[in-house]
Amino acid sequence: MSHYALNVQALDPQRDNGPVVLSGVRFDAFEEAAHGGAIVEDAPSKNKDDAGSKMRVETRFGTFDTDRRSLVEFPAGVPAFEQCRHFVVMAAPTIAPFQCLHAVDGPAASFLVISPRLVLPDYRCKLNPADRQRFQVTEDAPLLWLVLVSLKESGEATANLRAPIVINPARMIGYQVIPHDSVYPIRYPMVKE
Repeated sequence: MSHYALNVQALDPQRDNGPVVLSGVRFDAFEEAAHGGAIVEDAPSKNKDDAGSKMRVETRFGTFDTDRRSLVEFPAGVPAFEQCRHFVVMAAPTIAPFQCLHAVDGPAASFLVISPRLVLPDYRCKLNPADRQRFQVTEDAPLLWLVLVSLKESGEATANLRAPIVINPARMIGYQVIPHDSVYPIRYPMVKE
């Protein structure tokens, strides 16, 4: 069974609503609430020359079809995986509302992620000026925010709300950041509903 990459949604905790677009995919706050966090659909290429850009990514969360234009560059890697510089964000109905952030270079690295506003609806974060400069964005630019999820063998899940993964969809670059005024924990318990 194949799943499709980058057809995911997330809320921008710097804004109350409005779309965020990542590699041609629209992320909309209102749609996310209506669909439980993830929409999965095939987005066929409009260009015949793009056939060579397709790739299949196998992760511990499933096998996903994606395309090289969907790669997000992490110039500094992700802490503990600094050698991993290129990732894809993938979604599938079997893991919804979660997504998978998977490294396509460096050591094997695959992370379960979720929109922080699905974990904590009142989640709010702002980037400091240095981080805004790294992302090359203005204060009102839409960004994709995701948080890492840790699963224990007992089935308990926690979300790292203190150090979110932030992606600038206009430049397809991402960093894990620790906002200067973060009041959120590293291990926020996620409760099953």
